Amino acid sequence: HIDQLIESIGFQTSALTTFATPGRPTAFLAEMTEIVSSIEARDQDRANRSARDHNDRGLAARLLLEADSS
Repeated sequence: HIDQLIESIGFQTSALTTFATPGRPTAFLAEMTEIVSSIEARDQDRANRSARDHNDRGLAARLLLEADSS
């Protein structure tokens, strides 16, 4: 299912994306699910927190990729 999601939203699973980080595609799906669930529940605080957590994890994955390529 994750491969279909990635393909449907146009992501490429190459070294240029955080999806090259082990476990990131699965984590991404869980993060998106949490964000959508928060929005559906109209829980603004949880949605904001979930979105920030998602961004923080994406940044951490990006920094890991860049450190590994150096």
